[in-house]
Amino acid sequence: MKYTQKLKLFLSHTIATSGLVTSLLLSNVFTLSSFIINSSSVGAVQTTSHNTLIAANSIGLNLDGIDFPVELDLRNAQIRGNIPRQLLTKKLIIPLIIPAINKLDGYKIKNTRYNKYTLKNIDLKSIDNGGATFGFTINAKKYECVKIFGRRRCARLFSVTLHGTMRTGLAIKNNQAVVTYRGHSIRGQKWYRDLPNLLDRAFKKHTVSVIKKNFSKFDSMNLITLLKSAGIDQKLPLGLTTDKLVKSGVSVNADISQTGLKFVIQLPDSILLSSNSKELTK
Repeated sequence: MKYTQKLKLFLSHTIATSGLVTSLLLSNVFTLSSFIINSSSVGAVQTTSHNTLIAANSIGLNLDGIDFPVELDLRNAQIRGNIPRQLLTKKLIIPLIIPAINKLDGYKIKNTRYNKYTLKNIDLKSIDNGGATFGFTINAKKYECVKIFGRRRCARLFSVTLHGTMRTGLAIKNNQAVVTYRGHSIRGQKWYRDLPNLLDRAFKKHTVSVIKKNFSKFDSMNLITLLKSAGIDQKLPLGLTTDKLVKSGVSVNADISQTGLKFVIQLPDSILLSSNSKELTK
């Protein structure tokens, strides 16, 4: 009897005797399709191109007491999900982003004899669609200088604190962290005509680069490591693990939303299942 026929008979007998056929179809948790043995590659297991080997609607994960589901979809060769906002803040924003931007506190946007603008109090205001919004203040000081007996004397005329927000885009595109500057707004800037351009240059050159440097620490590998810490390896079928997925090569894309970090892990065409060269092929 051929290998293909033996394997089909084995699967039919196993499923029928366990009485799971009806429950599997009703719950739509797993769908089994035909297996074939690739004669040109000994030990390689693959499915037909139009069927799915195993498709799971939902895999429940938990990390630090926070529950969240991910979806395994082998029909489209994807793992999809959303890292909850609470977990994203705890694992990314607080340990990586906040300390980084706090280092910019006191940065001099303008530092001349007559005008001194200092960037202060940068903090996270919200996580929104596509990125994050940060609040900040500008301490603007105006000086008047005169020469007395050949020496220049300067005295501060006034000091004003202006409040504003800065918007950034945060995403992971093809395994790489991407940070973009989306602009700023500040109340009272009409009295300081040079302030908008100075802020744009400062945010693009310094703030965004600092955020990107630290957001890059939460790239595709860190996302997969987070899923591993949440217990996904124990719930993937066919002996799949995150280490095997990484070894086979995956592409990760993710975007910030109001609910957290929505991600799609695109699986490769072929995944090594074990050390004896077995592979799962789309």
